[in-house]
Amino acid sequence: MRGGARDAGAGLFVLVRTSNPGAADIQDLRWPKVARWERIAAIVEELGRDNVGESGLSDIGAVVGATAPEHLERARELMPSAVFLLPGVGAQRGRVEDLAPAFARAVRADW
Repeated sequence: MRGGARDAGAGLFVLVRTSNPGAADIQDLRWPKVARWERIAAIVEELGRDNVGESGLSDIGAVVGATAPEHLERARELMPSAVFLLPGVGAQRGRVEDLAPAFARAVRADW
């Protein structure tokens, strides 16, 4: 990531699973065995693995829609070091009370 956010001492967010109603049409498709959003999540964790701070959080964050809370536990499992941005609460009918799995820290074997 030469010349990018990391060189500037900043981070970035990657769209992993969006909150819009049509997200499932593409992002939940299995290709070949995992959903597309799960593969993107694995890439996010891989990109951030070498730049985890003292807080245990990476400089690569993930946008994971609050409108599909059934995916949050798996997202946290795949991205234990990522900060999550959770759009979709309110007008898109995501509910704050369904977001707890996004905040549960997964245990990594290398910690």
